[in-house]
Amino acid sequence: VREVCNDLLVSVVMKQSEKSLRMLVKRLEGIGGGLVFWSASARLANVLKSIFLPCFRVEAAVEVLEKFKGGSGKKRKREGDGKIVVLVLECVDSVLKADAFGGGGWCQAEEGRRFGLLLKELGRLLLEGGEEDVGESASRAMVSLAAAGGGEIMWKPLNHAVLECASFEGGKEVRLRGVKCLKNILEVVGEEYMGLLPECLPVLSELLEDENGDVVRLAKETLKVAEDLSGEDLGEYL
Repeated sequence: VREVCNDLLVSVVMKQSEKSLRMLVKRLEGIGGGLVFWSASARLANVLKSIFLPCFRVEAAVEVLEKFKGGSGKKRKREGDGKIVVLVLECVDSVLKADAFGGGGWCQAEEGRRFGLLLKELGRLLLEGGEEDVGESASRAMVSLAAAGGGEIMWKPLNHAVLECASFEGGKEVRLRGVKCLKNILEVVGEEYMGLLPECLPVLSELLEDENGDVVRLAKETLKVAEDLSGEDLGEYL
């Protein structure tokens, strides 16, 4: 039923002006920023792309993300609705992809305020995402954040968050998520990210000796991507 409603909403919105779209999204949020609102927002962001950017309030997204406490350890108590969080992250991912395509102006504006707000929560969820696809959704959004960020000043704290996840000792699932995220960032951002490579190599070196075979495999694949981008054999630096 929700998907049908979202389809109808998209068909209506396509006939409206940008001003009308902003008013509609504002009214939907006013009704309550729950499952219905974020389901609609995720769909609109995916379809409308950059047109949806002026309608997206990063503060509203962060407010939902802050409430979710997942965790990788058994003693952690999960708090917050994982389904809503995944929808928020899907919306964030679409918004960031659209922004990256346009040069990252939205994300980088106001001295990177939006970038910083999103990085804080995405980095935490990369570690604490747990089940319900929260961690994987955070990983995808982190890759899009890297693409929209642009420049080592923004990439440095982002890279630190990804490496913290990749070197996490509390669970192989988290390490897998971290190294996969790093691999995807390298593939999406490309050569411009090579300035951060010296920070990545010590972590990759440790992952190549990980007790989990999947972690080792992903580490090797990530190293291969880095070697292709740098044009040199990185084995001597490990």
